[in-house]
Parts: sequence; C-alpha cells; structure tokens
Amino acid sequence: MTTQPTHSRPQSFIGATELQTARARVVKEPWAKNYLKRLVSESESFLKLDQTIPKKPAGYGSWYVCKDGTPLQTKDGQHFCPSDGQFYTGEKIEAGWLFYEHNERVRQIRILSTAYALNGQEAYAQAARNLLLQYADMYGSFSRQEKGGRLYYQSLDEAVSAVDLASSYDLLYSSPSFTAEEKKHIEEDLFLPVAETLKQNPYSKSNWQAWHNAATGMIGAAARKKELLDLAVNGPRGFHYLMDEAVLDDGFWWEGSMAYHTYALAPMSILAQTASHWGYDLYSIEKFKKMFEIPLLYSYPNFVQPANNDGGKYGSTITNYTSSRGYNDYELAYSKYKDTGFAWFLHTKYKKLSRTGDFALFFGSDNIEEAAEVPTKSLQLTSMGQAILRHPDSRDQQSFVLLDYGEHGGSHGHYDKLNLDIYGAGTLLAPDFGTPGYTHPLYRGWYKHTISHNTVTVDGKSQKETRGDMPLFSSDPTFKYMTARADGAYEGVHYERSLWMEDEFMLDWFSVQDPSKTHQYDLALHGLGTFETDLQLREDTAGKGNGYEHLQQVKSALKVQTPWKSSWDQEGKGFRTYSIPFQTSDVFTAAGPGPSNKPSELTPVTIQRATGNKADFVTILQPYTNKNAPAVTGSRTGDHSVRIETPSGSYRYFQNYKETGAGKLAAAKSKSGSSLKDFKLENSVIAGHPENGVLEVTLSQADHLSETVLIFNKGAFSTVTVNGKKWRTAVQGSYILAFQ
Repeated sequence: MTTQPTHSRPQSFIGATELQTARARVVKEPWAKNYLKRLVSESESFLKLDQTIPKKPAGYGSWYVCKDGTPLQTKDGQHFCPSDGQFYTGEKIEAGWLFYEHNERVRQIRILSTAYALNGQEAYAQAARNLLLQYADMYGSFSRQEKGGRLYYQSLDEAVSAVDLASSYDLLYSSPSFTAEEKKHIEEDLFLPVAETLKQNPYSKSNWQAWHNAATGMIGAAARKKELLDLAVNGPRGFHYLMDEAVLDDGFWWEGSMAYHTYALAPMSILAQTASHWGYDLYSIEKFKKMFEIPLLYSYPNFVQPANNDGGKYGSTITNYTSSRGYNDYELAYSKYKDTGFAWFLHTKYKKLSRTGDFALFFGSDNIEEAAEVPTKSLQLTSMGQAILRHPDSRDQQSFVLLDYGEHGGSHGHYDKLNLDIYGAGTLLAPDFGTPGYTHPLYRGWYKHTISHNTVTVDGKSQKETRGDMPLFSSDPTFKYMTARADGAYEGVHYERSLWMEDEFMLDWFSVQDPSKTHQYDLALHGLGTFETDLQLREDTAGKGNGYEHLQQVKSALKVQTPWKSSWDQEGKGFRTYSIPFQTSDVFTAAGPGPSNKPSELTPVTIQRATGNKADFVTILQPYTNKNAPAVTGSRTGDHSVRIETPSGSYRYFQNYKETGAGKLAAAKSKSGSSLKDFKLENSVIAGHPENGVLEVTLSQADHLSETVLIFNKGAFSTVTVNGKKWRTAVQGSYILAFQ
C-alpha cells in the first residue's frame, strides 16, 4: 500500500503531522514537557560553547585507546591513558579523538534542531545553521579515506552522521535564519556529495550498507531528490535487497549477533519511516516485523541481550535506556503494528524508566494498551542456526540455555560452534563474554578463540569457520531437549552436543570422536562468581597459543576417573556442576579474561581434557537460589546412558545416534521414583519391526515411569504403540518422538 506524499516540511524522518503531534504533547503531557526541558537545557548550554568545527576529518574511534585497549581520556587538551598514566600523541591518536569531536558537533546539531522544531527558538536554529554551513564549507576539501569516508575514516560513520545531519536540516528548513543560497550550499556542497561518497563505497549484505541506505534516503528526502530515496529503497543494494539477502527467514540479521541485528535494524527503521512520507510502505513486509520481534524472543529473562560473536557491549539490557536512534525502543514498532508483545515490553520498560526520547515524542502512540506478560518460550532459529531452551515459559526464575550451531557471522563471527550460553537463578551464570573494542589486544588474542567459549577445543587450536545442524529440537513441556552437530569445526572429528532441561537441572552431553586419529579434547566452562571444587589441585600449565596463553592461576587434577563437583557462587545464588566421567580426564582450573566490558578482570574457568579417539563429557548444571539446596548428582549406567538423582526422583537418559536402522532407539528419557535403582532404560525398550505403518514397542516397568520420551529413527511408520497403547508422536527430520 502506498500513500501520496504531502510535500510539506518536514518530510524526512519526522513528518509534518508527527511534528504537530509532538508540539501538542510537549504542552499537555508531563513526560513530553520534561523531555523538551532537557532538550532546551542542552541547547542553551551549546550556545555558550565555541561553535567552531575541527578543520581536519575524523579517523576511527577505536584508535583512541591506550596500548592495553583502555579508552583514552581528554585531559587539559591532551590525550591521557588512565591505565598507564601516560599522555599519548601522534596523528592516529589525534584522528581517533576527532571521531568523537565530530560526533559531538553532529549531536549538537540534532538536539538544537529538535528543540527549535518544538519551540521555535531561533537562537537554536542559528547555532545549528552555523555548524551545518561549516561542514558544507569544508566537506569538499576532504579526500576519500581508506575505508571510504571523507569526513570520517569509515563510510559507515559518515552515513550514521549524515542521517542526523540531513534529518536535522529538514527540521530547520523553515527557519528564517537560512537564506536560499545557504540552503543550496548545504544541499549541493554537503549532502549530495555525501550521497556520492556512499555510492562510491557499496557493500553487499552489510550493516554498513543499511546505514548507507538510511543516509542516502534521508538526504533524498531532505534535499527533495526522490531518485536518491528510490535508490535507497529499490536500488541494487537497497532496503529490499537487504531484506531478501541479509535478513534470514526467522527475522535475524545474518551476522549472528544481536548487537549487529539491532545496529542494522535501526537504519532500516529510519529509512522505512522516512520512506513512509514519500509513498513507500515497508512496514508491511513480514520479515521486517520479525526483526522487531527477535530481540524480545532472544534476550535473557532479565532482558539483557546475549553478547555472542561481536556482540556489542557486554551486559546491555533493552529496558534501561532510550536511544536517539531507536535501538530497542519499540515506540515506533508498537505504533505501526499494535503488537501486544511490544505493548507489554514498553510497559515493562516504563516501570523502570520515564517515557522519553524522540521516538516516543514523535512516533509513540497516545495510549499503550495494557497487556499481560507474553510467554517467552523455547525457540529454534533455524535460518540463523541457534536455539534457546527456556523453562518455565514465564521470565520470573526462568532458566535459559542458548546453543549456537549455525552461521559463523562473517568477519564478526567467533570460533565457537556448539557454545552454551547459560542463565538461571535470576542472573547470568555462564554467558558468552562478548567483544571488547576491535583494537583491543584481547579481541583477537582471546575473545574470538574457541577456548574463551563454553565449548570443546581440539588439539589446542581454534575451530574452522563452519555451520552445523540441529537434527532434534523439542520444546514440549515434558521434554525440553536439543542436539546439534558441527562436524566441520575440526577435520575428521564428529562434534556433537545435546542438552536436556528439567525443573531442577540441565544435563549437558558433549560427544567428540575421530576413528582414525587421537586428539586432545578440551571442554571449557567459564562461569561467573566465586569458584569452588572438590578436586585436589596442583600448579600446572594448560597450553600455549590460540588463547591459552591468557589463562592464569592454572591448576590441575590429573587422571580423574570419578564424579567431581564444582560451583560458581554470586552472593548466595549461582550454579553447581556435577561431572560424570566416561573416560579418564585431566581437569584444569584457571582464571581467564571475563566479560568484555572489563577484560582485565579474570573469571574462573574449568577445562576437562581427554586424550584419545573419542570423549564424552557429561555434566549436570544446577542453578540455585539457595546455596544449601540439595545437590543433584548422577552416575554412568552404560556406554550411552546416565542416571540422575534429584529430591523429586530419578531421571534416566540414553542416546546413541550411531544406530541408524529404521525403528532403532536413538535416544530416550524417563523419570521414576527412587525404587528402580538398577533399572536401565535402554535395556527395557524392545522395538519390533515396523508393520502397516505401526512400530510396536514393549517397555518394561512402564507403570513406574513418567515423562517418558522415546526417540526412534524414522521409517515406514507414523504410529508408535507402547505396551499396546498408542503414544503421541512428533516427527523431526530423521526421527520420530513418542511421548508417554
């Protein structure tokens, strides 16, 4: 559906009708009045500043760091490093500082123009005009830099600032502070050359291109060059191209990081809103709405976003801030879609924060409907190749495990297939630690390596780039389970991980095997909190290179053959582990770089090491809110089976995916009372040959079992009977699941 544009100003990101709505809100709505007061206060402070723009272009912001990666600080006009007490000099340092200086001038223009549009104070328009004219005067003198920008080193940063500059100009357009010649100068000597700069540095399915498109479209709208807006929407690298090629079917941005998903969604939202004033309807695209849904479905129960791959700032939550660019804002999304999930999220957010910001003021609905909590359920993102188990469906006291088996993520990917990201007991337990600044020495030295993740490193080397698969995923209330494989991670190595989630615990089973070669298999687990273990440890070393060199305080217990315990405690809540050996292992404890927002702070890690053709690492993960709660324990009962003991009963698990015949038992789970001590689930299941579309199964002790699930290799049958009774079934890939 399209509508005819009105051709009245403003008509770029903010339209004339939205401006009228905002002007009415700042008169009658207390929260809007407060926001305007903040804009006015900042604008008044800007009027007192030197309004001269730096005469040199900006470099890359990540250059403005100490040798150890700590951000530099400006102190008395010099560049000071707080970690080593030194002052830094040099062209690169200066260029990095100019990145922040130019960003600040652009921010001033945005705030001044918004305040002017709302209250008509000409002094604000005059100040913004002076800054814009300086940029128009200088832009043509800047040469193209290595990464495609002229005002900035990167064309990405050029585009981000151009979005703000062009939308601000549109808000200022009607001010008598501008002459016609000045407007022509700004459009022809700043905005149109910026659009050409971006056009000369095209990207394919990149977040850079998303920002290029937003800037090109914004310039087209502000300068009344509709051909630029059409290029941004319909061009060979435009909005529709990115929606088809860079946004996967489940709505996730292809780079596999929520930080970059959000970073790409912001310019696509800005462009969609700008284009809506010119007759384009981009909101009706189904995948576009999914892009807004994914962050809510993906977040931890406390609304912090997982920081996997180049995951942005570790610990970022989507409920405790309001972004001028609409990152995780949902005001615009709710006004367009009226989705009850978005309404519930906004109400949840505004329990902590006051309503505020451009997106609420200009695009927010007058009334956000009351909405009950939308259950956040287990989810498999098949296109991206990630899966999340949650239990229960309500976020309160929900356990959460994310398993990554899919897309590497291009240059922003980490070597971390089959990594687990764990939340429980109301807090992060063993999360992905994310990424520090890209120039930080630990970025490539630690955080991208396999050993820094909760997965298996083979022969002390990081994985290859690969995508695995997930043959089974179940979110059934009685059977929350997933199993994934990534055999391309290491040549010749079968690489498989399964996880069950129960009320009281999770069971993690990692299997690795190479029939032709022996290997060193290291399963790492990085947890948050104070670490304890019942192992007897001695000083040791764990390895060299590929991140191992950053492990400190290394100790070991060698030739461990019996179950062992450990725990990570965070002031009375945390998680326990109980490891069930399937082979003799060496166990290392160490301290490694932890959450990437504080990379110098060390975090406890355990490494289970097995050497041979194969290894099975089986671990009980037990979140707790009471340190004195009874421990969950377990034991090995066969080559492919374990029994877990809890206060509520005994669980039995079996899996052997090497059995490939139709109707063969591939995996199973059951629960019983404590009386069936010697009962082995795999020995009690006898499956006949499928006949007439039916697989007949005999299960001994069935009357004493509950929550039983039997997984068979698929064959010429769709019905499963157990002891003559038809069980509920579900088909997944090559398997049929039968539920008691």
